[in-house]
Amino acid sequence: MINTSYYIAFTHSALWHQRFCKDGFGHCFAFFPLDAESLADCNEVLLLENNPAFANCGIVSKDAIMEFTSINQATIIFVESKRSDKISKLSFISGLDTCVTFIKKLLGIKKWYIITPNQLYKEINSWGT
Repeated sequence: MINTSYYIAFTHSALWHQRFCKDGFGHCFAFFPLDAESLADCNEVLLLENNPAFANCGIVSKDAIMEFTSINQATIIFVESKRSDKISKLSFISGLDTCVTFIKKLLGIKKWYIITPNQLYKEINSWGT
């Protein structure tokens, strides 16, 4: 079964591109509860993260992810994916290998002009979830 609900976290970044990003929106990653329906009731989450240097997928304790997001003053939002099984003719052109591109693929966002975490945050918030 494919998961379609995610928590998306937006944090600052120590990488060079941070100077082009709004403060607090230099990086983004996704996670979802593994052993319960809600984040409040779970013990473990699956972390999904990507950037140009590496991709990360792993099981992390909920306490560890909540501590990390708290220390880094992350903005976390819950979102339902809009992915479909339909593959567009240009789906192989996905853009740069960034955290934003990865989350856009995860959520089914096909807007090429969304390139920063802050733009992604605004797009997700415009969905009204």
